[in-house]
Amino acid sequence: MAKLKINDIELEYDILELENAEKFEKAVLKAQSEAAAAEKETSLPVVIKKQCTAVFDFIDTLFGKGKHKEIFGDSVNLRTCVKAFSDICAAMEKDNASFVSEIKPKQNREQRRAAKKK
Repeated sequence: MAKLKINDIELEYDILELENAEKFEKAVLKAQSEAAAAEKETSLPVVIKKQCTAVFDFIDTLFGKGKHKEIFGDSVNLRTCVKAFSDICAAMEKDNASFVSEIKPKQNREQRRAAKKK
């Protein structure tokens, strides 16, 4: 289970649970799509509002409605929103990679040498 802290708020998410994995994948794609669409705007305040709203929706989808308010309060800062999104995605990737390495069979010295020669 991924555990992380954003603005002193502790979050947990089990990316290896099927429902959570599906929810995470859809939420990431939606947030990325909305952020990309916001980049076409010419007004910086509009870009900030749209991209931060995409991150707020992403967080609420994963951790529960209103969780973004607990994390960010009334702040709508693009830098902190993008960092939070990035940190969450990195934590999920790390948790998944950690699990994969746990279940992968370990090679002995002879097997590692043979694999290097290939």
